[in-house]
Amino acid sequence: MANTRDDHGSAGTSTILIDAAGSFGSPSWVVQKLFMSSQPAALVPSKLEMTAVSSKGVHSIRPVPCTTWPNGGTCVLNGTSESPSSMLAASVSLSTRGEIQAKLVNYGARTVTLVLELGMPAPAGVWTWMASPTPDAVNSFADPRRVRLQDKVVIFDAGKITIQLPPWSASALKVQHGG
Repeated sequence: MANTRDDHGSAGTSTILIDAAGSFGSPSWVVQKLFMSSQPAALVPSKLEMTAVSSKGVHSIRPVPCTTWPNGGTCVLNGTSESPSSMLAASVSLSTRGEIQAKLVNYGARTVTLVLELGMPAPAGVWTWMASPTPDAVNSFADPRRVRLQDKVVIFDAGKITIQLPPWSASALKVQHGG
């Protein structure tokens, strides 16, 4: 929690701000709340690979530079790996309740279409995300829910789903996998 009259500049980062009339969580707090609700019990080996298609409609596909992790990775969508202007990161784990969960971050100004293949039956899942119109959007007493969590039930088709990750977003997809 933070004092809204803080002269040090620390109010607003990873905090819940309170005054006599109301309260709100900072965007950083919203992301922490989202990712804390998706704590891993075990990592799930997975791979994040991306290709970019020419914007002129030509089917010229080029590889996108990615750094792989044992359970996901980070891909540079434009710019260079030394100076990215937009990135996508993903990690996959198993929750303490046995759900497969993917944490996804779109750090950029463009919507990213993500195709997720589980390789096993899964009828549905819940996608929870937060997004902001700009990277510096903040909640305030005047607009306390500008950056907030949203939920949507998503339906898989043969263990596969396509999700549109909004710009400047962090999300978690939880799936109760079938037998």
